[in-house]
Amino acid sequence: MGKIITTIQNRFDGGMVNSLLGARENECATMLHFDATTDPHILRPLKSTTSNITGQVGVGQLLVGADGLFYGLGTISSNGTIYKKATYAGDWAELGSGTSRSGAGVEYSLFVEYRNYFFYWKAGFLGKYDRVGVASSDPTFVTLSWSTVRTNGIIHPKDDILYIPYDNKIGKLNTAAGATPVTGDWTAAALTLPVNLVITAIAPYGNYLAIACAPLNGSPTQGSIIYLWDRDSSLATLSENINWGNNIIRVLNNLNGVLIGISDMGTTSESLYESKLQIKGWNGGFVFEKEFISKSETSASASVTIYPRVNFIYDNKMYFSADVQSAEPRKRGLWTIKQNRFGAHIVSVERVGTTSNSDTVAVLAAAIIGDRMLTVYTSAGTIDITTSTASAAYGTSTCVTRIFNDGDSSSIKKLIGITLMSTPLISTAGIDVYYRKDEETAWTLIFSHTVDNSISYSAINIESSGATLPQFKEIQFQIKASGGAEITGWKFKSEFIDKDIY
Repeated sequence: MGKIITTIQNRFDGGMVNSLLGARENECATMLHFDATTDPHILRPLKSTTSNITGQVGVGQLLVGADGLFYGLGTISSNGTIYKKATYAGDWAELGSGTSRSGAGVEYSLFVEYRNYFFYWKAGFLGKYDRVGVASSDPTFVTLSWSTVRTNGIIHPKDDILYIPYDNKIGKLNTAAGATPVTGDWTAAALTLPVNLVITAIAPYGNYLAIACAPLNGSPTQGSIIYLWDRDSSLATLSENINWGNNIIRVLNNLNGVLIGISDMGTTSESLYESKLQIKGWNGGFVFEKEFISKSETSASASVTIYPRVNFIYDNKMYFSADVQSAEPRKRGLWTIKQNRFGAHIVSVERVGTTSNSDTVAVLAAAIIGDRMLTVYTSAGTIDITTSTASAAYGTSTCVTRIFNDGDSSSIKKLIGITLMSTPLISTAGIDVYYRKDEETAWTLIFSHTVDNSISYSAINIESSGATLPQFKEIQFQIKASGGAEITGWKFKSEFIDKDIY
């Protein structure tokens, strides 16, 4: 008998990684539609979603208002407008029965609230819309021409001023608390950056405003830069600039004092063989970096797309949206970054656009209230919302393990048996376990488990056919949980088979 090895994984607080052979015991290749951050020892499936388009037209951006309700920025009959969702289960209604219409289509990148007013761009104007009564709304609040708008505005916590980027400039709106914003409060170009750059995201960073900039021509060759600005318009110089590398930075935010930037490698035409999603953290220096790679023999398939309208912090997690066309399952949906208990930043794809993960484009916009998630996916006007608390209302959640080789990818091993562990299964729950080995791309189902109240299930063969478990040099497992099944771990035994020629 050859050497027998038992491999166990019962921690998941390492999140997703791209380096599958070098992964740690708490890391996986894919975590899709699981809460992988609340408990390091449990992959908790998330609730399913349902269509939520009744009453609104063309909503392409979302936010949670100061009153704690969902609002959507939409376009109806070529006119921009704002919709309100007064209750989670209720329909959408135009703000002020349609008096929030702007008279022109909207630019979805900007949708922000300040002093009880919403602001968004339309052709040639920055509009102001009263959240409370719309009596003093002004669709042409500021006349301003712009060529490129890539990101939302923010209110800096140090001065309570609203900063709005456009092109290579930052405008600011400084209105006293309790007052109504007026045109005289607006400064059109409080800061102007080099003309070869476009601002893609901004975030507060201590006393500074961090400003992410990418090359205007869209090529990663020139590289991206993050500037730190102390918000003093009288200074012609900036406090610091950070070289973010040869990439196109799309998203920037501040998570627990660390600036986190999300970048890609540019257009598909520039990616001959592979494209990358890069995640970097900076706090006086780079503190971590993660990459997720899409590879293909044809450039058309090596694709990474980041959707910059999703960029917010909620429940101590940073949310962004991306589509990485990697090996199945495709990493497409609402991603999260969170620090685990040891201070490491973990990444997972927490939500998908549809419960079946059948959307053709990742999440374009999102907003969260409690455990209610509202998303716009595929195109403006296509909206899903988290469904009821009923136990059956779960989608299918998927985890793909790292690659296991028992320390030697040249030796042949025999899979003896595999065990899946969970919290006691409820009546609606089910778990499917698959494998693929070596050069295989397709998954083979080992077993399906639906036994009520069970906390573990083991298999020593392919249960659908009785066939023996495979021999392998490298092996990977896929676990699909449905109906609320919570995964607590898995283990397998393998035996070395001496087939070397020496």
